[in-house]
Amino acid sequence: MNNLSLEVQLLLCCSRYQLTEQTAEQIRTIVSDGKLEWAKVLQLSEQQGITPLLRKHLIATVPSEKLGEWYDSVAKRSRAMRMRHMLQLAQMINLQKSLLDLGSMIFITRGRYWTRCFMGVTPKVK
Repeated sequence: MNNLSLEVQLLLCCSRYQLTEQTAEQIRTIVSDGKLEWAKVLQLSEQQGITPLLRKHLIATVPSEKLGEWYDSVAKRSRAMRMRHMLQLAQMINLQKSLLDLGSMIFITRGRYWTRCFMGVTPKVK
């Protein structure tokens, strides 16, 4: 990962649901260097849709004084991204209900978890 920019390294570390202690230490090291371009980190995290994960992992691993003003910015953008995701999910559910009302057996899903939650079935993986 050394040939990647610090911003990309940070995003790769934060783009997972759970952190290992090794990954958390990598995050602390990257942030403590003080060489990050936070605007670029935020831009890239929004493009990849991982701003909420970025926020979660930074809060868990980095002291708040190291994050400074950037913390407020990422918190606001994280909330906005979660709201967009919820809106998209609601639209997907409404579309799915309309398709079912028309007798369609097409399932629109963002994965097995959502299918199970909203359709009451767990699709089989071949």
